[in-house]
Amino acid sequence: VWELLAELWGELGAEADGYWWTFSPDGMTIAGSGYHASLRDYARFAEFVRGGGKLNGRGLVPPGWFEEASSPFNIGDRVIPYGYM
Repeated sequence: VWELLAELWGELGAEADGYWWTFSPDGMTIAGSGYHASLRDYARFAEFVRGGGKLNGRGLVPPGWFEEASSPFNIGDRVIPYGYM
């Protein structure tokens, strides 16, 4: 997964390396948050998402994935409002 993210970041034309904050100061793993990037690179990524996951006319994300990933879903009787988080 990390290699794919690095490749995508490069293809987006990012001006700086992005990185995940994966550990807290006391060594406990943090999941699902803490990506650090420049504001311009966040804007590049936002344009990629807004374009449906296409870059230079090439689809890098399956059609409909962003909508699915951000839609509520059920686990048993419980509604998870955040999609894939």
